[in-house]
Formats: sequence, structure tokens, C-alpha cells
Amino acid sequence: MNRGNPTLSSEAFRRDVSAVDSQSGVMTLSGTIKKTGFLMALVLMTGIIGYKFPVLPLMIGMVFFCLVLGVVIGFKPRIAPVGAPIYALAQGYFVGALSFIMQAEMTRAVESGKSQYQALAGSAIPIAMFGTILTLGIMLFLYAKRIIVVTDTMRSVIVGATLAVGITYLVCFLGSLFAPSFFGGLAIFQGGPIGIVFSIFVIGLAAFNFLLDFSFIEEGVDSRAPGHYEWYAAFGLMVTIVWLYIEILRLIRKIVAR
Repeated sequence: MNRGNPTLSSEAFRRDVSAVDSQSGVMTLSGTIKKTGFLMALVLMTGIIGYKFPVLPLMIGMVFFCLVLGVVIGFKPRIAPVGAPIYALAQGYFVGALSFIMQAEMTRAVESGKSQYQALAGSAIPIAMFGTILTLGIMLFLYAKRIIVVTDTMRSVIVGATLAVGITYLVCFLGSLFAPSFFGGLAIFQGGPIGIVFSIFVIGLAAFNFLLDFSFIEEGVDSRAPGHYEWYAAFGLMVTIVWLYIEILRLIRKIVAR
């Protein structure tokens, strides 16, 4: 899927344009926005549950479940109307539990006297949420005004970098299950200069993925893609939003833990 966000492929709906029927209808901008809002509401709902009741084995299980389901949705867009909401529920729990863990780490760092960023630690989650919304708005403005134009070269670079980061995270996550001290101690996950620069890079990469999401949605609407692509596009946009939120929160944790 070399045309955009790894969960979005304009080539995919090009193959399905002829499959438009009276039941699914065609993809519209308003429909995509509504479905994105619905998915984010599901993420928020189970995110609150995950934050209040974090269970590590369940959290790890959600990671693998989302990974498998996300790949299936990526290759089978027709299941997005069912798969995307299920993914959002599972993803929300994981994000909520992860937010609790990172918030607890920052709180311990402040209480132990190892960090002087008490205010930042106490407002980490609201800051990450606001930063995500602000970034989404800025990238939408830049795309809508064509201040940044999405080209094939840009798509290739962003997708390549995104896949590289994704593979790095996956390898480190799997490795941490067997050698947590080694993989957890890598410089990219610490609060030093390398870790902070890496986080800033990944945040920027996530932000540029928004441009690919917008491009996919615009192309799908213009091509009158089948209606189930509203769910597919909403799913991809949700993935980017959640990813950006986690990366901003991760950066804050690194700063607090320095």
C-alpha cells in the first residue's frame, strides 16, 4: 500500500469503484466525518475504562488483536463497517491503559524528586489531547489551502518512514516481552537527546500522515468509491489520531523523566 497511510490505499478503492450498489451507496465527505467521530467516541469510551481499570495482560492482548484486525481491514476494506468499530473499542482500551501507565511513571518521577516538571506531568494527558487536535487542525488547513501538496514522492517517503517506525516499534515490543531491560533501555525510548529527537521526528511523521489521509478521502469522494470506504477512511484517520496522541504523550514522559 504505497499510496498513503499504510491503513489506507487509494489503489484499493479504485479496484472497487465498480462495486457500488444501492445498499452501500457511495463515499461522501460528510459520511466519512460522521464515522470518524463515531469511531473516536468509541476510542474515548473504552479509553476511560482502560485508564480506570488497566490490566496488563489484557492490554498486551489488545495490541496483538489490533495488529491482526488492522491488517485484515487493510486488505479487506469491505469488512470495515464491522471491523473498524471493533478495532476502535480494542484500541481505546489499550490507549487508556497505556495513558495510565505513562501518567503513573511521570507521577512517580515527580514524587521521588527525580523530575522538576510537576505541572507538565500533571497535565500530560490533556496536553497530548490538545496537541493532537491542534495538529489535526493545522494539517487540515495546510492541505485544504494546498500550502502543502501531496505528491507521489511525498507519499513514498512518508509511507516508507512510517513502516520503518512501525517495524521498529513492533520488534522492540516483542523483544521487551523477553528482554525488557535491553529493549526498554534503548536510547530512542529514554529521555536523553536521542530519545527526544526521535519522538519529535515520529510526531512530525504522524502529522504528515494526516495529509495522506486527507488525500485518500478526497480521492475516494471524487471517485465515488463504494460507501464502505467511509468506514475504511475513518478507520485510517482514527489510527493516525491515536498514534499522534501516544507519541505526544511519550514525548512528555521523556521530558518529565529526564
